[in-house]
Amino acid sequence: GQEAEEIVERAFELDDFASRQVMVPRVEMIGMPVDASLEEVLAVGAEHHHTRLPVYHEDLDDIVGIVHLMDVVRACQTGCSGELRQLMRPALTVPEMITADKLLGRMRAERAQMAILVDEYGGTAGLVTIHDLVERLVGPLLDVQEVPQDSIEITPEGDALIGGLALVHDINERFGLHIEGGDEFDTLGGFVQARLGRMPLPGDEVRLDGYVFRVESLDGKRIERVRLTKSRLEAGPRGD
Repeated sequence: GQEAEEIVERAFELDDFASRQVMVPRVEMIGMPVDASLEEVLAVGAEHHHTRLPVYHEDLDDIVGIVHLMDVVRACQTGCSGELRQLMRPALTVPEMITADKLLGRMRAERAQMAILVDEYGGTAGLVTIHDLVERLVGPLLDVQEVPQDSIEITPEGDALIGGLALVHDINERFGLHIEGGDEFDTLGGFVQARLGRMPLPGDEVRLDGYVFRVESLDGKRIERVRLTKSRLEAGPRGD
């Protein structure tokens, strides 16, 4: 249909512009020094609603990795004692003049959600997220669901607020869970509703793998947001 044609047209337009046209410029980038504490990383991620942050050595011109907030949340479940450098992942760095189609190809090949654009002097020009690239390509067609992993927001308390349409497969991968739905459901909202066995209400809770899934809000009859919290019983010290 027309929507498919529009996507194809936009895909051809991708090689017409440089990636820097969708980048977050260096002056607007939020990053963490490599010696920051894990509590500081959580606080900054929550304040700015970011699921990933660049990690730098001296300053933003010396980016040494990317930290995923979910990795920090996981580490902090046993007390935030680890070091940021142990949790960060390699950063994908590319020249700032790279065209958007080439960058999208690189990011897909390396399964990177974020790329650092480097200027001709070796300094950091800015960063690009795959979300921004895809949004440029697909435009508002994604608005209904967004990219599932970007509908995960970390609160200052270390809980996760997750969109009801986030895919169970992604949630399992990111939180180390074992939600099994077979053909019954694909989304987190579908899992919660199946567990409840009835229409959901705000405040409803289900438990799995030491986590509590709490219905935060509904959109009509659909679960819109779920709060994922480590069960208080599980979080305390356990004597074996």
